[in-house]
Amino acid sequence: MIDEPSIIIESLDLKYPGRVRMLPDDSQTALKARFVGRYFDNYLITAMHQPVFEALRADGARKD
Repeated sequence: MIDEPSIIIESLDLKYPGRVRMLPDDSQTALKARFVGRYFDNYLITAMHQPVFEALRADGARKD
């Protein structure tokens, strides 16, 4: 099982190429795209897990 989003994107791009690539052909631009994806995964999304989890909990179980 592959659970890293950037690896999933690259795997799909290789296995099912379409008219538009999911990553740029230019290696430097592709590195920048991977960096942005990694930044969002490691810093922004991770930081949002707890607030989103709390918002989705039943009203009686929330920490206020």
